[in-house]
Amino acid sequence: MDVTGGEISAEIKFSHALEAGAAITYTDGTIKGVDRPLRNRPEWLANIYVNWALREDINLYGAVAYVDRQYASSFVTGPILLEDFITVAATLNWQARENLMVYAKVNNATDTTYEEAVGFPAPGITGRAGMRLSF
Repeated sequence: MDVTGGEISAEIKFSHALEAGAAITYTDGTIKGVDRPLRNRPEWLANIYVNWALREDINLYGAVAYVDRQYASSFVTGPILLEDFITVAATLNWQARENLMVYAKVNNATDTTYEEAVGFPAPGITGRAGMRLSF
């Protein structure tokens, strides 16, 4: 197997309350003597994020991720090409007490239809809320 590639990332802190970042990864993988790409290995992955402290106790985080098309397989389908996709997520955190954080999160905010594995469609827009208690 021969895998080459690279990754570059950057983060910018605009102020004590606002930062952003981005990363992009390229991977080229082949199996010697086999004329097909590696399965479940997208060539390109990319993401960007923004993290904003609205107040000292409230934080908003948003991210956009891109996953390139990739070959995959299952016993039922055989080899198949999974399409590329973009997802958007956001999280709101409130530090209610020193040891208590309350949060709400939305995944796949654009309700994108995609599969990360053959035959397993990702859920549409989903949300969750919770509390994290530290001792």
